[in-house]
Parts: sequence; structure tokens; C-alpha cells
Amino acid sequence: MPILNYSTKINPHQTVNEIQQMLAAHGAQAVTIEYAPMPPGRVAALLFSVAVAGHSVRYRMPCRPEGVLRVLKRQREILRTAKTQLSICQQAAEKVPKELVDFAKP
Repeated sequence: MPILNYSTKINPHQTVNEIQQMLAAHGAQAVTIEYAPMPPGRVAALLFSVAVAGHSVRYRMPCRPEGVLRVLKRQREILRTAKTQLSICQQAAEKVPKELVDFAKP
């Protein structure tokens, strides 16, 4: 199945902000951003907790742009030239979660 809306221009940090807002709107008690060591500033995961039956339950939602990159490379739809393919794919792979969030909105 192809990835939906992979050509977004939304900054990955804006995506994280929107996810935080949605989690808060749906009762998250805490949201933490875990950053990857390289490259600096890249989000590795979002950690959040919600109350379930009176107990705080923690979740870790990893960001896996490498997996998205593999799928995008297989799809070949955004690969224009061999010279720019990695750059295009890497940027798209980091931005895809934004569009997945849009898909998950009620």
C-alpha cells in the first residue's frame, strides 16, 4: 500500500507540535520529546501518558523515518533524478508522520 500524502511541505517540528496538541486535547497527562543523538534536533520518539481506569499508562511512539524512506524508495514516485533522490526521500520520510496525523484526526 503506498504512503498517503508523502509530498507534504510541513516541517517535522510542526508535526510534533500538532501531535502534542492532539494528545493533550485527548487527555494526555504528560508528553515528552526524545531526541536522536544525530543529527541534532531530530525527534526520535514521543513519550506520553494517559489515565486508563484510574492508572497512568505510558506509551512510546517512535519516529522511524528510515522505514518510511525504504517504502518511498520502493515506490519510486518521487524519485526524479539519481543526484537528488536521497535528499528528496529523506526529507519526505521525516515529514510523512504529519500526513498520517491528518489521516488520524476525527
